[in-house]
Amino acid sequence: MNLVPTPILESETVLFGQQEVELFELSAYHRCEYLQKTTEDIPLPQDEEVPETELENFGQLWAFRVGEVSKKLLLVAYAIWMKPDCQDSLEQIHQGLIRSVTPKLIDVLYVPAAKLSGLYVEVKTEEADSENESEEAEKKG
Repeated sequence: MNLVPTPILESETVLFGQQEVELFELSAYHRCEYLQKTTEDIPLPQDEEVPETELENFGQLWAFRVGEVSKKLLLVAYAIWMKPDCQDSLEQIHQGLIRSVTPKLIDVLYVPAAKLSGLYVEVKTEEADSENESEEAEKKG
């Protein structure tokens, strides 16, 4: 008798280009593994201060961008890899995404994958806040 029930991970199918991609929620373990992999190069703050990242040239800026893109696509790779019958390795999926996803389309896959696993934080702007306030006022009125 299996003491651990079969995990039930949520999934979402996303239209990407001309094909459908099924993304799965990351398990608790894989969510922690992803966060560990993507934060291991961040230095711990000293004296309660978080050091500001200053990029001195375009090369550093592009290196920073490449790291961000790779981290987003790693989350997407995990979300694809979580499919129960997936035959490819996580690394194969990640490298395939890096080679084939254009910068403009990254968020088409990243945002749903991050939302499925509870890793998406919506950035609030003043414009979005004023829209939300007006919607709430309409609902009350």
